[in-house]
Amino acid sequence: MSFDWNLYISLAAKLIAEAGKFAERESCLRAAISRAYYGAFGLAARVARREGLLLKGEAKDHQKLSRYFSESPSPARKRIGTELARLRKDRNLADYKGRIRRNLYRQALFSLERARQIAQALQKLHKFG
Repeated sequence: MSFDWNLYISLAAKLIAEAGKFAERESCLRAAISRAYYGAFGLAARVARREGLLLKGEAKDHQKLSRYFSESPSPARKRIGTELARLRKDRNLADYKGRIRRNLYRQALFSLERARQIAQALQKLHKFG
């Protein structure tokens, strides 16, 4: 049975809601941003693979996947690609930047909302072809 990538999005929501209760607040918020991205990435990759996109498990797959959607003539697919790229940028900041000048709580909420929107858009694509 394959992993349900929606669980990462749910985990991101829990990390935001419980930030500071079981681990340091900033760590929880950074982890939430990362999990939101990887949940959306996993869902998008599953759809793209079904459609024939070859992803090799390499770092460049992230850009390849967002381009796959953003270069589509479909406005819904373009938005998925654009939002996935934005979410990745936020994830890179959360995972690699020692100091973040933005409001991290707000950024985590934005990332969670973006991931949920991507998940919903992908579900619609799957339903309607």
